[in-house]
Formats: sequence, structure tokens, C-alpha cells
Amino acid sequence: MRSASTRDHCCVSGTPPRFFLRRSGRVCVPWLDPFWARLELQLAVGTRRGFDTVNRSPDTVLDKLTLHLCGGDLLLLHDCHADADRSGQPVISEVLPRLLEGF
Repeated sequence: MRSASTRDHCCVSGTPPRFFLRRSGRVCVPWLDPFWARLELQLAVGTRRGFDTVNRSPDTVLDKLTLHLCGGDLLLLHDCHADADRSGQPVISEVLPRLLEGF
């Protein structure tokens, strides 16, 4: 039993997804667990949140993500709803390159 999005992911990446992120954030809906299990998906929970949807400062967002950063941490950034910096660009546009370069 695979969804269209799972098939699309397989086509693009060559592998099926292993994790999913609840769109409702931290809200737990335990009766859906059997559904996710049938799809062989595990819940991914971000261990670091930059709050890029409410913060206009790329430096602050980067600091929130990297403070006490450890191997295995999952960083949560938003691709669609990130706040804009002072120049009108999404905060993530400045944060992500710096993060990938090793901040």
C-alpha cells in the first residue's frame, strides 16, 4: 500500500521514504500509527527548531539551530512559510547555505 507521494519520492530519489513529519506538528494521533506502520514509515521529530516562520533574523535562527548541535540532531526549517528577512528574502535563503557550510 503506497501513496502517490511515496511513489513520487521513489521515482525522484530511487529509494522509498523511511520517515514522515506530521503536518500538525507535535500533535499525537495514536490511531494513525498502524497506517504509518503499513507504509513502513517512522515519525521524524525535529530536535532543533529555528522558528524561521516567526523570526526575521537569519543570525538568530541559525543560533537557535546550532546551539549545542550534536550528531543525529534533526533540524526543522520551513520551505514554504519561512518569514522574510529585511530585504524581503525568506530567512531560510540565508540560513541554509551557512548551515551547510558549517556555520
